[in-house]
Amino acid sequence: MRRLFYPTSVAIAGLSTSETNLAASILSNLEDFGYEGRVYGVGRSGGSIRGVTIYPSIRELPEAVDVVVFLTPSHLLPGLFEDCGARGIDRGIVLSAGLTEFADGRKDLEDEILATARRYGILFVGPNTMGVINLMNNFAAPFSQMGAEYFRRGDVGIFAQSGTVGPFIAYNLGEAEFGASTIIMGGNKLCLDE
Repeated sequence: MRRLFYPTSVAIAGLSTSETNLAASILSNLEDFGYEGRVYGVGRSGGSIRGVTIYPSIRELPEAVDVVVFLTPSHLLPGLFEDCGARGIDRGIVLSAGLTEFADGRKDLEDEILATARRYGILFVGPNTMGVINLMNNFAAPFSQMGAEYFRRGDVGIFAQSGTVGPFIAYNLGEAEFGASTIIMGGNKLCLDE
């Protein structure tokens, strides 16, 4: 599990050259919190944003990153997991939504995602999660802008299903002069749970 929460390299799947692209918020959080690992983008159009190269596919990344953060339409996830498996990437954070929390008719897609992950030994947080924050190494991968100044580093690890409860608890710990080490929003907990 260490690579999932202490990655030295990360790819953001769903990144584009547009500053209004939701995945650009992940990049903003990594910058704001001071993450020092290597960061790559993955997006069909390629290009670059804020000095981060965007590769057209996971298979074209220059290295097998420690973790991929997915913010793509959910129907793309099985193919993206296949690409991860082909590259030997086995950790992920799936922010993508639109699965069984949306409609029971998405159960087949969830089953396909989980089967593909299991085939390649991929462990992931989510889907339908806001993300993961590790204040011990400044890895912050939510899709919503967090504001590093609101977090105080400490000893309390937080696991919450809800995307808003985890950061709210961390904010309150900081106000009480305690602090958090990690904040994990579990989302649908399709693969990993508490």
